[in-house]
Amino acid sequence: MGLLGAVFSIVNALVLPILGPATMFLYPAYASIQAIERPSHRDNKQWLSYWILYSFISLFEITFLVFLQWFPLWGLIKLLVHLWLVLPVFNGATFVYENYMRDYRKLNGLLNDLRKMIPGEGF
Repeated sequence: MGLLGAVFSIVNALVLPILGPATMFLYPAYASIQAIERPSHRDNKQWLSYWILYSFISLFEITFLVFLQWFPLWGLIKLLVHLWLVLPVFNGATFVYENYMRDYRKLNGLLNDLRKMIPGEGF
């Protein structure tokens, strides 16, 4: 097993179960409440984007759980991704929104324009 395997086992058994929920849910929930209570709307994009991404990651994990169980680094990778999304130093959720998710909003506007052009609006 070696030293690296022992360290990885300790991280998986002790660190991830504590740091994971704190990073993925507790801190973002606290920061979201703080953002709502502030008169400035500066942080709203960060936290709304985070919760959308959190939902997508959770759906991905639920869907592919059978395969992810065979990937021993999944918990650590998920924690690192969430740290990047959450920490104010990185503002990863805002980055993902501005560079990827915003394009889907434009697509939604295009679909709405097409719906208006269809007589009777079938959907």
